[in-house]
Amino acid sequence: MALPALLVAMVALMWQPMREEVATRDEPVFLAAGYTYLKGMGLHLDPEQPPLAKEWSALPLLFMDVKISERAGKYLDPQWGSPETRTWGDEHVPVQTLFPIGRDNWYFRPLAESIAFGNLFLYDGTNEAENLLFAGRLMQVVLTLLTGAVIFFWIRQLAGGEAAAFGTALWVFNPLALAYGHLVLTDMGATLTILLSVWCFSRLLEKPTSFRAVLVGLATGGALLMKFTAVLLAPMYATMAVVWWWKSPPERRQLGTICKVIGLAGLVTSYTLLPGTRLGKRFGPIRPISVAMATWRESCTRPVRTHA
Repeated sequence: MALPALLVAMVALMWQPMREEVATRDEPVFLAAGYTYLKGMGLHLDPEQPPLAKEWSALPLLFMDVKISERAGKYLDPQWGSPETRTWGDEHVPVQTLFPIGRDNWYFRPLAESIAFGNLFLYDGTNEAENLLFAGRLMQVVLTLLTGAVIFFWIRQLAGGEAAAFGTALWVFNPLALAYGHLVLTDMGATLTILLSVWCFSRLLEKPTSFRAVLVGLATGGALLMKFTAVLLAPMYATMAVVWWWKSPPERRQLGTICKVIGLAGLVTSYTLLPGTRLGKRFGPIRPISVAMATWRESCTRPVRTHA
């Protein structure tokens, strides 16, 4: 009963802030970008982070009466030129003021356009901003609670139920977890998937099997699709493997088996990230993470477009 009680307490502590706090600068950007990804409108908005965390937050919006105004929709047109632009000093100015004789070599600035689209998406009066924001935050709370569950079960495996309850309580009442755990950001998704990846890899080292290798690959792929911070899993895995080799008795050092299952985990990770899977062809506009990741990579290197 310790785990449910702790998670209920965590929800209670986050409930009022989740309802009453104004949006941070990033929340409208991530929520709006995730919605455009899921609706098949391209992934050029907010390419600074992988798509999965934003898509997860925007999932409830698919079942809500969401509209994109004409003004906001212009940011989805790759050939539209805005009458205003931002200077490198982040100042909003009319294009005519900066270039009174005109200019034809406009560029696409993802950060500025993503912020503008996100603010219009929530606050131009077309949608109920509080309802959309609450729905997105609720999805983040789910990730926060799942992180607590992973902590509980991992510690219980290592040290028993009492230690698991204590360790989970440290997470539940952690000010950082409470502050970020209800916001539409990429941090909680990365926390959950990186933690899960490390746990799965430790289980793989304990007993190398194909099933555990697949779990490592899926968890690692999910982490890489949540946030770039997940690249730190590579040195983590290497350090864990070295320590395991050093601590294990000679009869348990199944180097051949370990190499094979780690190779399998790598293949599963790559399959999660690469485009062109059969699953991607089946899902249509709501593309799986493999196809979304491929389109996102293309958007980061796409040619300059006409835009103010």
